[in-house]
This record gives sequence, structure tokens and C-alpha cells, in this order.
Amino acid sequence: MNDYRCRVSEDELAHDHAQVEITPEMEREMEAEDAQSRRAQFKELLEELIKDADFMLNRPKWSPDEEDIDMLLTIQEELYWYATVTKKKEKAKQDDNR
Repeated sequence: MNDYRCRVSEDELAHDHAQVEITPEMEREMEAEDAQSRRAQFKELLEELIKDADFMLNRPKWSPDEEDIDMLLTIQEELYWYATVTKKKEKAKQDDNR
């Protein structure tokens, strides 16, 4: 019986691996794409959160529990921290440019 399986030596694998070298420019592009993708995902999630919160808040009998409030507080505190730091950096940059 014939054995038709493909056999690849370690040297061939090493050679093929060496052919796929990621340059610093390619790495920067991938990081930028990742950041844009995360921004888009964040925006999408936030829009869904607002839509669902509005939906629930329009139900007079619904009321959030302690866990719901704690989760939103955690998110709000994180965003507040980032926003505060960003505003300070931008203000300092504006002051330096004057």
C-alpha cells in the first residue's frame, strides 16, 4: 500500500516560518487596526447598553437591583477616570501651546 501523506522536514518548516517576517510597520498597522476595532466594538456595546437601558426604564414595574447599579457604577468610574486624565492631558497640551 502506498503512503501518500505529505511529509515536511523541520528545515522546511523553519524556512517557511522565516519567510513570514512581520516588519515593525506591519506591527504598527496591526496595532492601529486592533485599536480601531476595539473602539468600534466599545461604541457598539455602549449603543446596545443605552438602547436596552431605555427599553427597561420605560417599563414602570422594572427596577434595577444592587448588582445592576454596582456594574454601572464600575463602568462609569472607569470612564470618568479615563475622561478626567484625558481632559487634563489635553488642557496641559493647550497650555503648553500658548
